[in-house]
This record gives sequence, C-alpha cells and structure tokens, in this order.
Amino acid sequence: MSRLGKDELPFRLVDMNVEELYREIEDFEIVEPIPSEPESEVEESDTEEATYFENQPEICMSESDDDSDSESDLPLASLIRKVTPIVTPNITQAYSPPTWSNTTKPTAPPIFTHPSGVPDFIRNIENPTSYKIFQEFITNNFVEHLVFQTNLYAEQKKTSSGKNYIPTTAKEMNTFLGINLLMAIKRSPSYKDYWFSAPDLNDPYICRLMSLKRFSWLLSHIHVNNNAVMPERSSPNYDKLFKLRPMIITLSENFEKCLLPSQQLAVDESMIKFKGRSSLKQYMPKKPIKRGYKVWILADKSGYCLKFDLYTGKADTQEKCLGSRVINHLTCHLRGKDHLLYFDNFFCNVPLMEDLKRKGIHAVATVNISRRYLPKFKPDKTMNRGEYQWFTSNTDLAAIKWKDKRSVHMISNYHDPEIVTEVKRKEKNGIGRSPYEAMFGCPARVGQASAGIPHDLMNHLATEEDIENLQKEMEGESNDLEDPNSHGEREDEENTVPETVDAVRTESNEDVVCGQCYTVLPLGEEVNNGKCLNCERQGNIVNERKRSRESLEKQATKMLKLSKKKFSEVQVRTTVRVLIPDVDRARGSPRNVLAVVGSVEDGLYKLCMCS
Repeated sequence: MSRLGKDELPFRLVDMNVEELYREIEDFEIVEPIPSEPESEVEESDTEEATYFENQPEICMSESDDDSDSESDLPLASLIRKVTPIVTPNITQAYSPPTWSNTTKPTAPPIFTHPSGVPDFIRNIENPTSYKIFQEFITNNFVEHLVFQTNLYAEQKKTSSGKNYIPTTAKEMNTFLGINLLMAIKRSPSYKDYWFSAPDLNDPYICRLMSLKRFSWLLSHIHVNNNAVMPERSSPNYDKLFKLRPMIITLSENFEKCLLPSQQLAVDESMIKFKGRSSLKQYMPKKPIKRGYKVWILADKSGYCLKFDLYTGKADTQEKCLGSRVINHLTCHLRGKDHLLYFDNFFCNVPLMEDLKRKGIHAVATVNISRRYLPKFKPDKTMNRGEYQWFTSNTDLAAIKWKDKRSVHMISNYHDPEIVTEVKRKEKNGIGRSPYEAMFGCPARVGQASAGIPHDLMNHLATEEDIENLQKEMEGESNDLEDPNSHGEREDEENTVPETVDAVRTESNEDVVCGQCYTVLPLGEEVNNGKCLNCERQGNIVNERKRSRESLEKQATKMLKLSKKKFSEVQVRTTVRVLIPDVDRARGSPRNVLAVVGSVEDGLYKLCMCS
C-alpha cells in the first residue's frame, strides 16, 4: 500500500495524524461498511406560509458508546472521526391562519432602552486615526490568516511545479492591501501603468512601496481559504463562496461589532457592480446597478451596514421561504430588544410577521396582495386617492390598504391603524410642486379653466355657442363700465387708479378694476392685493425666475469652489487624464483618455487630443 502525504488526503483527520491512521488500518481487517440508517424525513408543505419551523435543523456529533459492536465492524469514516453523526429531525406544527376583524389593535412596542451608537472600545482609541479605525474591520488576526493561506497556496504550487518563492509577511500584506485601496481612489486603465516608465503615468509613491513583480505575485497567490479541503461540487456541503467565506464571516462580524444598532433598522438587497463571467451574477432591471452580485444587507437608519450576506443564486432544489430565511438570519441577534424593522414585499408574509412579533422584533413592511392569509380589501375602483382600509388579526397584526396613484398594501405588528399622520409629499422632481407651477407660479389649468370664465357660469355651458355668447356679454359689460374720456384725461396713473376703482364700485359693487393693468375684471373674479389673476401670475413668474437664477448662481459658485479645492491648477502643455462617464462610453471603449492642456479661456481648460 502506497502512503499518501498529509495534503493529499481526500478527507480531514480529527485528533489523529497520518501515522496513527495507518496503524489503525493495519490492525483491522477490511470489511464492507455497514449501511447507515436512513435519516428521518419531514414532509414539506406546498406553500411557503403553510408551515413554519419551531426548531432549526442541527447536526449533533456524539461519541459512540455502543459496546455491542466491535470497532472492526464499523466503517472507516467512524474510526477516523471517533464519533457518530446524529441528525435531529425538524419539528413542525400545522399553521393556523389568522382571523381578521376591526375590533382589536396591535400591541404598541415598549420604550427602546438598549444602548446604541458608537461602542466604547471605538471611543476609547488613543489618538484615533483612519488606519486605527480600519484595523477594527481588517484586524491583525485576519491579516495573519491571509498571510498563512497565501503561503500555503504558494507551497502547494511549489509541490506541483517545483518553483521556489519568497514567503510573504504581515507587513507586506498590509502594504499590498493599502496599494489596492489607493488604486481604487487613483484609477488607471491597468495596474501595470502605476509602474510604467512614462512620467505622466508613473506613480512614484506606489513604486517606492513595492515592485511590480512582487505585486503581481501577491495578486496571483493571495488566498483566504485552503483549496485542498474544498468540498466537491456534488457534495451537500458545497459552497460557491468557499474561497471567500472566512473573509465574509470576519467582515460581517466586525461590521456588527463596531456600531451598536439604533431602534430603527432596515433589511434590503444591494448590488455590487460586476459585468464579468460568474455564476453568482444577478440581473435586476429595476435597480440602478442592473448586473452584479446581490447582497442581503441589514442597515442602521444612519446607512451603516450592520450585517450582510452574499446571494449565491438558486440552489439545485427549489428553496422555499427565501425571504423569511434571510430576515431570520440577519436579525437573529436582535431578538427581544424591541427594534423596529422595515423591509419590502420581497421578504414579507403573514407567518413571518407573526414569528418576528413572538421574537420581540417589531416590523412593518409592504406586502404583495397575492400572499396568502391576507384579508379581503375593497376593490381599487371603489376607493378614492388618499382613502385607506385596515384590518387587525387575533395574532397582533394590522393589514392596511392605502390608495395612492396605485394601491399600497402593508402589514405591521405594532402600528395602530386608526392613528393618521399627514406628511408633505414631493413630486418626482424633488421640489414639492410640478414644473409648470415652478415656472409660472400657479397650478396648471387646462381647457375651459384657463379662459378666465367664472366657475359658477362655467357649469351652465353646454355648446360652443354658449361660450361665444358668454364672452360677448362679458366684453359688452366691460365696455359699458369703461369711461371713454378717462384715458385722455389720465395724467398721473397712481392718482387716477383709485378714482376709477371707486367709480366702478359705486356703480356695481361686484366688479373691480385691476390696479396694475386697469382692466375691469369679470363678474365673480377675485383680486389679490389689488391685482388681477394675470398680473399676479406675471409677478410670480418674475419672482420665480429671480429665485431660480440666484439658486443657479449659488450652485455654480459652490461647484467651482469644490472643484478648485479638489483639483489643483494645471499649467498649459500638461498631460491630464479625463474620466469618461459610463453613459458616454461604449462597450469595450477605454474608461479614460489622455489629453494635453492647450490653453485657458474664461477659467476653462481647452484640451487637445490626437484623433
């Protein structure tokens, strides 16, 4: 029998070395392994809300104390591990749907008393710097782990190829990580350009830290996990992120440790931009970043990422309750602390909201109306915009339907649906009003409403002849009220306007004359500050344009100040690198272009490029 090296074993030894293993094998006869008993199976429901699990499945490893069988009758795997795997079956119970009514109300959450914010060990750092804060996330232990795994991979390659190498150190690994962070800030088409001999591309700071050859060697050999123990693709323990799993776990734990969560938290999905080839890449057309890696994130109200996990795609078997699994995984450390959790309809369902309530997590989320166990709401056609309908359940939930431009359905396990709060909403342009109103200073009026006809007379119009007759009557009344000799005798407009207005009001108490354009207003027309509607609208237009011009000047001044602060002044005949925006760059085109400053005109640089 030929002996294998330690790194060539297809399994992992527990409390035994290679020599002890071969002595055990030589002492016993080779026998056929006894087939293990089939594991107990639990029948799953057809829907994700039909059942929920009281206890999560776990694998227990217990020592074998059965004296009836000799060690020679046991499989080789049991001899190696000296333990017998025992699988605990899932304990399920039938789910009883809630009963909806309008009589009960959810229990309000208690006052949040848990500490939040920056923890004490961060505040107590002596002479805090950016590097010391960075070391709380990328710790020295993790850097030592990177050094060990990188040298291990280099040793494995040496065994197969015979090439010698210089082992890396923690100091060199920190330098390598710092160079990568600097390259993300100071971008270049290729990492080799930083060591380029041309003075316009060469970076002397990076060149002094590390040579190109050594950087390339670290870039090709850096490892986070041992490839020799990676499970096979057909194994049930196969993990697509096996090579990165230690780093993901370390970063997630450090993120959670470096900030105590506030009361209000949110769970959502985020995208890491990536357009290469990978089985983990996802396509989400409604996201700003459409292609990349999907990440589940638990975020604080300040935007800080408390916990995260990468989505590895669909499993071989269809996974049920994906949203519930993600919520339970990200919030397992928040149970019983009375946090307020927010998420969207991708994760939300009725059994999940009830389960979070039992665990002391108060949640509110939008919900898809196609989910099971929801109450029956009124149709959209019978509801006006701003109207809402609510139900409460015997399981301390509140289901609400609010009619906006489209219907919005929500579930909460702590809100009182009878409490109504009014908020000021903004339009899509973010200025709180329509573009027409921002430009002309009044709401847009379309059709007959823009003709200046009083609303009480407009309701009696049925044909175009009625509109013409009404306009002729209004013009005739206006001509009768005007004095034909008043225009020739008017020498001082400011003195004659009040007399004209008083004369009109004496003859008819309902009609008035505009104090700016001197026109007689139609019957029922309202005035504001002595001005008609058209004059007031023109004044609002002038004021809005003035404010817009002042805002643009202020914004331009701020942008120029930031630009001068961020970028230093460039002399003529200097080579500069210009970043091409993604919207203007074709697929396969370079991300940057090199140009020469030809001249400076009106504070702007005129660039010259070779065509």
